[in-house]
Amino acid sequence: MKKNLRTFHQSKICFLWGIFLFTMFTLAHGQTPEKKVVFKTREIPGGVITFGASANGDVAVEGVTGGVWQNGKDVSYFVGETQTITLKGDITSLYLDNTKIESIDVSHAPSLYSLSIKDNFLKELDVSNNIQLEYVYAQNNQLEDFVVCSGGKVARVYCIDNKIKAEKMRTLIESLPDRTPESYPGILGVIDLSLGAPEGNICTKALVKLAQSKNWSIKFYDGLNYLAYEGSEGGDLPIEKDEIELKTLLKVGETFPMSLLGEGDIEFLGLEISESLQSGNIYKITSQDISIKGTVKSIKVDNCKLITLATRNSKALEEVYCKNNPLKRLNLTENKKLKNLNCANTEIENLDLSGNPDLEELDCSNNRIKKLDFANNQKIYRIYCDNNLLQGDGVEVLCLNLVNRADEESKGELVVANLNNSEQNIFYKRQIQSLKAKGWLVRARQGEKLVNYEGKEEPYIVLTTERKVGEKVELRIKSVNNVNIDGLSGSWVNDKPVEYVIEKQTFTISGEIETLYCYGNELTAIDCSHADFLHTIDCSNNLLKGERMDQVMNLLPTRSGPIFGKITVIDTRLETENNVCTKKQSFEARQKGWQTMQNVKGKGNIPYAGYSEEEPIVITSNTIKFRTEKPVNSTIYLMIQSRQPNPDIKFVGIRGDFINNAFVKYVVENQEFSIQGDIYRIDCIDNGLTELDLSDCHSLESIYCGRNKLKSLKLNNLRSLIEVLCFENQITTLDLSGNPRFEYLNCTNNFIKEDGFQNIINTICNRQYDEVAGEIIFSNRSQEGLSENNIASKAQVEEIKKKNWLMKKVIGMEGGLLQFDDYLHKEEVFTSSSWYLSYDSLRKILTINNTLGGEVICLFDMNGRLVYSQYADSEGTTNLDLQHLSAGQYIVKVGEKAQVIIL
Repeated sequence: MKKNLRTFHQSKICFLWGIFLFTMFTLAHGQTPEKKVVFKTREIPGGVITFGASANGDVAVEGVTGGVWQNGKDVSYFVGETQTITLKGDITSLYLDNTKIESIDVSHAPSLYSLSIKDNFLKELDVSNNIQLEYVYAQNNQLEDFVVCSGGKVARVYCIDNKIKAEKMRTLIESLPDRTPESYPGILGVIDLSLGAPEGNICTKALVKLAQSKNWSIKFYDGLNYLAYEGSEGGDLPIEKDEIELKTLLKVGETFPMSLLGEGDIEFLGLEISESLQSGNIYKITSQDISIKGTVKSIKVDNCKLITLATRNSKALEEVYCKNNPLKRLNLTENKKLKNLNCANTEIENLDLSGNPDLEELDCSNNRIKKLDFANNQKIYRIYCDNNLLQGDGVEVLCLNLVNRADEESKGELVVANLNNSEQNIFYKRQIQSLKAKGWLVRARQGEKLVNYEGKEEPYIVLTTERKVGEKVELRIKSVNNVNIDGLSGSWVNDKPVEYVIEKQTFTISGEIETLYCYGNELTAIDCSHADFLHTIDCSNNLLKGERMDQVMNLLPTRSGPIFGKITVIDTRLETENNVCTKKQSFEARQKGWQTMQNVKGKGNIPYAGYSEEEPIVITSNTIKFRTEKPVNSTIYLMIQSRQPNPDIKFVGIRGDFINNAFVKYVVENQEFSIQGDIYRIDCIDNGLTELDLSDCHSLESIYCGRNKLKSLKLNNLRSLIEVLCFENQITTLDLSGNPRFEYLNCTNNFIKEDGFQNIINTICNRQYDEVAGEIIFSNRSQEGLSENNIASKAQVEEIKKKNWLMKKVIGMEGGLLQFDDYLHKEEVFTSSSWYLSYDSLRKILTINNTLGGEVICLFDMNGRLVYSQYADSEGTTNLDLQHLSAGQYIVKVGEKAQVIIL
């Protein structure tokens, strides 16, 4: 650094005098220091670095290529040969997290307000010149020297997981500005006490008091929050005993399957030895927080349900075996003697091996690790890292820094892929060749064996256009590295639209492409099957339909994980869209982890369910016919909705003042009446209706006709129909054929038996290619006095599921809204029961437990007819053999309590 931070106070006057002289000099010569930030990264030349910067005005970024600075946004660049990057401009905020920075100079950034530089390799940080700086985030570096601007505005400083100790910590706290005039304290987050944290900072109680005297609050991090820190006793005190800390999800009293090797006395907290065997001890848990004190050289805690394993204070450790645990974090940087590590099948995302120079063997397979850097592991000879997230730069770093064993007697062994599952590591053939040249045997798991692995082809996309050679196409391509295009001439610019001249009608784009915009280019084929990094495509307005669109979907790269890729196939803003994507094709895309999208005016890019090849809607007179049992001159209430601004609705047989989308009272003039007009929804609940004919209303989308006396309801061939609510009628079956848009039915409290429900299954539309399942609300026993006579068997429920329909039942109300559950879950008729039952569907044995000994168990059908009875045994258990009964719903009654079951 430019000055010795240890003598910060002594140098302050000299420093300010120097600033004064420098200012006078520059004013006298009419010069102003150039505003800039300079930093150096360890990222390899040509590697990708992503960071963001906000500024007053423009910023020129030097020392990188590829990206174009955007104010306040993260941008990816390719690192230049010098690995030194300069931002020229009036910078106000910087986001430089996880950019492998080893040094930075912000002394010429007078407007800097916020600096985030977490997860890097800084050993020194000086922001003493930055008067406007208020926020500093410098967690997880290697900081030993750190000062802020004592005369500035800084109010929040976070620097946990560093190496600031003793006088260096005093220097940091002394550099904090005095905030005693302020109404709220500043915050210095300096200690990480979450288990497994690599904390090297030490802040004593005396230094905490010093900070408090300046209205600063010292905080520690507990893994979730920053809390008040009292300070440590004394200074940098040696640890009396090596210690390993663990936290398990196993319960107190359970066996803890641990084995360890050590020297001298070993003390256990949270464990007790329940049995001593020749092969080792058997431990039982007395507390889920476990501490092992003493010299431990080897610890094996596989399958222990560990969520924490903190070994930083166990300096003698040579072997750690902790596979098959839900560990999310593992810090071994202080275990300098570590030789063997097995952390397979955990949930680790980051693994820092820089502090393990003696490491020889590593198994970290089946995790979520994105990068492995073996630069400091020159003794390693065996690595299992298959089934992780090693891709792109993460693989390049591994290949670059892995020890060269070409001159060794034995080759190293490196397992990078698992051919038994969907491997997410991506190692290309050229990378495998570079590893082989360094004396490594590169393998993959295949079944129970290890086989030689050659790697994948470099990523590429192949496109075909109907445009002729010499014509142009426009593409926008975003890639994490350089892009080469065979078959087009033009200069690629990252994430910018570029016009290319066609040299071949089929052209290939090579590179680690993330997004591709290729709309409006008369494309007839797109092959993305080798585009490993692709997550966004816009191929709308091309010539993709039928088999061509089938091929596009079949050749999408398979994505795993919760985040779907996006492929835009339709642009509805255009008068003519030549692409056609069916529901089945959209379904096929979703099966591979891709959501089909459409561009819609005013809505942007939204999900697209796919085109349904439906029969055209037959135009009818749009008339709905009714019959009510209510007498002439009585009143009924109807709500009619039309999308027309001034709808022409005609009434025959009733009179009233129609209001669109509102309940209106009408007087009955004739028990048979009709309504004609462009109606998309009608609500006619509880009007004594005995007949309802909807067959002549092609515009109808929604019908609410519950609580009437309908025995039938004609619903077929209503091609606009979406939902029907016909609960609490006398309906025995429904014909739903010819309704391709249908998605919701509530038919509870009717008389639909197995035969009637089978007709629903046979006629309802198949939604297997729809993203969202249809719903049938079939049963409601949640209200006393409300009879439910519908019956559907388990087999029928499974049959209709194959058409992507879910069967549900009403289980009550909450906040005025009906609550639903899976139809097949058991439900109570009137009162809750203390007994419980189970059904063996293979043997057809119904078991009732926890009744009174000798109590009568009765089984009724849904019409109330007793079909079976039996006494409970002395232990209150009854086994009913129901092989003679047909599938359906039945009522089990014990005493005054009853429960519905579905067989």
